[in-house]
Amino acid sequence: MPLRLYVLLFALLLLYSFVFLVFVSSMVLNAIIFFLTICGSFF
Repeated sequence: MPLRLYVLLFALLLLYSFVFLVFVSSMVLNAIIFFLTICGSFF
């Protein structure tokens, strides 16, 4: 396999991991905001 293909695969892997991290952090942020909204409505 040529070296360029390895570099391309590595760049794709980095891109996918970055997108996954952004997706997970946004889901966690939404869950925290949702939880705080529920707690705020109770108190």
